[in-house]
Amino acid sequence: MRKMIMLALTLTVGIFAAGVLPTRAARVPASGFVSVSGTTFVLAGHKFIPQGLNDQDYSSLWDSSNTAPGDQALAGHFKAFSALGFNSVRLNIKADYLDTPQGWQWLDKRLDEARKYGLKVMLDMHIPNGGAQQDYQPNQINQQIWSDPKLQRKFIATWKKISERYATNTTIWSYDLMNEPASRDINRVSVLLQHVCDTIRQADRNHIVILQPIQQYDDAYRESYVYAPLHDDKLAYSVHFYRPYGFTVQQVSWGITDARIIKNYPTTSTYDGTWDAARLAVELQFTGLAAARAAGVPVVIGEFGLVFTPEPSGQLAWIKDTLDAARAAGVGWYYWVYQAATLDSSVALTDASGVKRQAALDILSAATKAGTHAALKPIALR
Repeated sequence: MRKMIMLALTLTVGIFAAGVLPTRAARVPASGFVSVSGTTFVLAGHKFIPQGLNDQDYSSLWDSSNTAPGDQALAGHFKAFSALGFNSVRLNIKADYLDTPQGWQWLDKRLDEARKYGLKVMLDMHIPNGGAQQDYQPNQINQQIWSDPKLQRKFIATWKKISERYATNTTIWSYDLMNEPASRDINRVSVLLQHVCDTIRQADRNHIVILQPIQQYDDAYRESYVYAPLHDDKLAYSVHFYRPYGFTVQQVSWGITDARIIKNYPTTSTYDGTWDAARLAVELQFTGLAAARAAGVPVVIGEFGLVFTPEPSGQLAWIKDTLDAARAAGVGWYYWVYQAATLDSSVALTDASGVKRQAALDILSAATKAGTHAALKPIALR
């Protein structure tokens, strides 16, 4: 998302009929692998709904010359996440970390810490080999991964090493293959990621693989999200949700700075109609939930978030309404992002001075206790 401009009741476990799948509460961690049953994630016989935050070593992730992640940026985070009720974390890494023993040791340490605090990890390949961010937006540098066979082989080899090292690691629940692929050529994406997936399966048949869509535009420059064909029996889709962009990424150098700014939420904008809770629910379907349902695979919101403007203008309402839409759809989520570098601190739950945006954290924490509308209906196992 860093440079992307476009884009009930809590279930109480009781007696269920045979073949029925209850929902696992966010605060109840469980050992074992997460599996797939139709459009449902399953953990220890329960429907698993991941709820958590994106987290990263922001001091090294965005610096292509820095391949040595450190411990300081994430110190105490996982303990805090667990205390807030989250059951998972989407850990943002770059492939170049894993070119050195130190990078592997850093990742091992993060996974050990996550296990200690009962968090399942979505391992997010946020930046592929070569250090170029994808972020859906093609440019001369990030297109190299799609055209350079040597770089592609290195990317595949990195996932091979990950799958061999962590095949039996139950803290990891999924592999997010590539963040926001920046290619308009769906065939290129399909070929590369299918090769990655097949390579993973040579060593690891335990973990779910997560596929993100590519972004396409028609002649009127209307965007759409399309998932590349990928064949795997443990496949899930991911959605990144930042609509409306005029509101969520307003007044920042890498976002919306012109007349398309939507200053308040909810609102009726002069160029994009009404934005409210009902509209968010519809747009969430458009960005990937409907596609996952049509494909018969589970889906998770891998990212959603916004810029916290100096003067609040509905940011908390947007967060709550997005969480309500996710709950109504019965899908899990990861907020972007807990902490970020100074350039991006306006989108983080911890600001540039290290002060937590407590009101937003409280809303996210409360959502882990609210259950899901899907929990009202027992899920039949297939």
